[in-house]
Amino acid sequence: LIDLNFSEGPSDLSIYLKLPKIPHIGRFVDSPLDRRQGLIDSLTKTEQSHFAVIQPPPTLDQAEKVSCGDIVDLIDQARRLFEIIILDLPCNQSPITLEAVDMSTTVLFVTPAHYGSIARLEAQKDAVDKATGRALVINRYNNYSLSPKEIAHFLDMPLVGVIKEDSNLERLIHKGDLNIFTETDFGGGIGQIAANLFRIEPPKKVKKSLAEIFKR
Repeated sequence: LIDLNFSEGPSDLSIYLKLPKIPHIGRFVDSPLDRRQGLIDSLTKTEQSHFAVIQPPPTLDQAEKVSCGDIVDLIDQARRLFEIIILDLPCNQSPITLEAVDMSTTVLFVTPAHYGSIARLEAQKDAVDKATGRALVINRYNNYSLSPKEIAHFLDMPLVGVIKEDSNLERLIHKGDLNIFTETDFGGGIGQIAANLFRIEPPKKVKKSLAEIFKR
């Protein structure tokens, strides 16, 4: 997973997975002559060795050093080592975001079932070339919202997952425990996405971490 959702300070993902601050993408940026080694040096391994994260720079000053060319090289090198690459992108149309989108095989739009969010997504989705796969995930869904099918029909995108509002999720996050059971609302939504996008079927009724969900 390549976290390109640049912000000042550690990203949400780094906090939730309790990752060390170093390494981050800066090591790749500082290795223009040996991109492969730069990628390897930038990887933060999780407890499951098959799943790794490249963290964003911890400060805005360092983030400004990352260029579109760096992103192109980073994704190119990652494709040589990994079967599945997930890019966490901010909701903007910066040059880096657009470059990452252009190199993606599928762009996954994640939105709550709120009228304002859906309207903004409708305006933004055309920034993605029609030749690129587009898919929709409804996040924090509750039964009082618009139905997922209605939203997918309005946005003209295939629906690949619905993550229901899960009252236990915040408690697990605060405890630093992102292990999930596939029968929970949150885990069920993640399992849907993994199955529909990657054809990965997580075992039923078995405790799985987020990383293990994506194990091949």
